[in-house]
Amino acid sequence: MTVLSKSRWRTCWIVAGIAAVSLVLRALLAGGLGLFQDEALYWWLGQEGALNFCPHPPTTPLLVRWGEMLVGHGTLGVRAGSLTFGTVGIVLAALLGWEFYGRRAAVWAAGLFAACPLLAVTGSVATPDSAIVCVWMLFVWTTWRAAQSDHLGWWVVSGLVLALGGYTKYMMGLAVPCLALALWADTRGRRLGRRPGPWLTAAIALVLFVAVFAAWNACHGWDALRYHLAARHIWTVSSGLVGKYLGAHLAAVSPIICVAVLAAFVGLWRKWRQGGDWPSAWLLSFGLLPILVFLVPSLFTERRMLRVQWDLFGYATGIVALAGLIAGRDEEQGTRRLGLGISAVSVAALITLALFASSAWPSLSALVGARPPTLRMLGWRNLVARLRAHEASLPKPHYVLTSSFQSALCLGFERQSRDGVYTLLNKHDRQYGLTDQLIEWGADHRTALATRPGQDAIYIHEFRHPDAPRPKDYPRQVLELFDHLDPLEEVEVVIGGRTLRRFGLYRAHGVRQATPVPRNASPQSK
Repeated sequence: MTVLSKSRWRTCWIVAGIAAVSLVLRALLAGGLGLFQDEALYWWLGQEGALNFCPHPPTTPLLVRWGEMLVGHGTLGVRAGSLTFGTVGIVLAALLGWEFYGRRAAVWAAGLFAACPLLAVTGSVATPDSAIVCVWMLFVWTTWRAAQSDHLGWWVVSGLVLALGGYTKYMMGLAVPCLALALWADTRGRRLGRRPGPWLTAAIALVLFVAVFAAWNACHGWDALRYHLAARHIWTVSSGLVGKYLGAHLAAVSPIICVAVLAAFVGLWRKWRQGGDWPSAWLLSFGLLPILVFLVPSLFTERRMLRVQWDLFGYATGIVALAGLIAGRDEEQGTRRLGLGISAVSVAALITLALFASSAWPSLSALVGARPPTLRMLGWRNLVARLRAHEASLPKPHYVLTSSFQSALCLGFERQSRDGVYTLLNKHDRQYGLTDQLIEWGADHRTALATRPGQDAIYIHEFRHPDAPRPKDYPRQVLELFDHLDPLEEVEVVIGGRTLRRFGLYRAHGVRQATPVPRNASPQSK
């Protein structure tokens, strides 16, 4: 008994050590990089403090707001929630590994989870992905416990977790068919389908999330549904789309882990078919189904609109199955499985460390002729410093107008205020479902012109290409808004001797009047 207790504590300390090392590395990266557009958007949304479902659920903006309240304004505060969930995810992976396969699997699951490049990245930046992975894995665990005991308390907790997942990312809805499939896979589960437990879980989620979500959308023109079901997708047919989709997963999840997870799913299928093993069916349902669901639209959706992290919670569940495979007790394959585990963790960790290093020191990417993976995060702080230098010579009040919503969002964060920052509305706003949101915030160009008549402005233009000619690259809207622009300076992001990003700062003269844009109007109709 004493030896067993010591073994358990040793396992807990190993998992805690893996989580701590991962947290330190991710925190160092998170504190040193500027924000990219999605993170800046969550910061803007978090300033509202209101329940908002468009274009994304409210959990991430609230986490950003709470992180800044605890840590202070800055990139570390914005990313504090993801850093926390990225660490909790390691613990949950170990918990599931222990639950299904024992202590050895717990250690392997923690190591594989921490080493996986995409899981490490999402646990470093402020996106919903690290949170939804944690909520998903927690749902797998609580429902499994509920199915084993049929205790209504576990089903209630599962319902609360399911509702929380809906507020985190809409893809949590896949948990419902996954649970149904997991219950159907065993006679005990089919009997539970006639018991009140699973229906109680669904009822709680229906009341706490679905009803609120539907009521909000009904009052806001069904914005969230329109965006996620239609506006963000560019449908097409191409034989190369699946290859790009699978290739992206091999790189993001890491080649060995990606292939080994799929092999582990095959092993789960065989165990269930041959012996009706319910734990195998449970992990297979929650792991493979999300991957298959997002594989189908990859046949018809442009790669840039099909994000590689969408099925990440499926791979996270698969990592638990892979940990069980590595920790298996088959003596004949023991050496091979140990080699598989070491290879999978080592290769994934090397990819993750290389990615972190190239993000912290972008010039490393230039050595191999590649663009830095965090290019969109670079240049904002220098741009704000130069902007403030020019603003000092402008009479107050004045405002800043940008060529794109990405620039406006990031500048608002770096200036620690959304006030006085406006953007031109264009097709990219509609693509990302932000047109109505920008108008509601009063952050669009026509609102600026209508509410700030006669005020001076600095126009900031991010060139589409670093070598684009200055006079010909202005949006047509800019030439319609101002009589002329006086160049102030250009701010460049130079890495490895190459200019990779370029901003132009201009003094706007002859500002023309305009009327506010009616809500839900498209930019072309204005």
